[in-house]
Amino acid sequence: MRVRISWHKRGFMVKVEAVIHPSRLDEVKAALDRIGITNVLLTQAQIHGDLPETRGNYRGCPVIIDLPRWKVEVIISSLQVEEVVDAILCTGRTELPGDQDTVAIFELADAIRINSRRRVGLAWS
Repeated sequence: MRVRISWHKRGFMVKVEAVIHPSRLDEVKAALDRIGITNVLLTQAQIHGDLPETRGNYRGCPVIIDLPRWKVEVIISSLQVEEVVDAILCTGRTELPGDQDTVAIFELADAIRINSRRRVGLAWS
């Protein structure tokens, strides 16, 4: 499933964030590695909300269950967005009922390395 993303500008930095099911993490990392994206930030996360699949009972009382997830973040050139998003969508899908994992795309104004104070530019990944 190829996703078409149209950007009005080319050659700027973009941050792609994906929230994925833990069982899909290795496949997503491998897919990103295959397309040359090796600098990836991974964060354990939990989805908290009043969604149908997050409700349960504990000792007879209704509770909302926090669902474990992984947040995958990459900073890339806008020219790589379609390829990266496509890799995440193809490998991150679980086909479980109620799976509402997402991919978000943000345009970045700038990024600076903390130790060297150098601007990252488009050579991030």
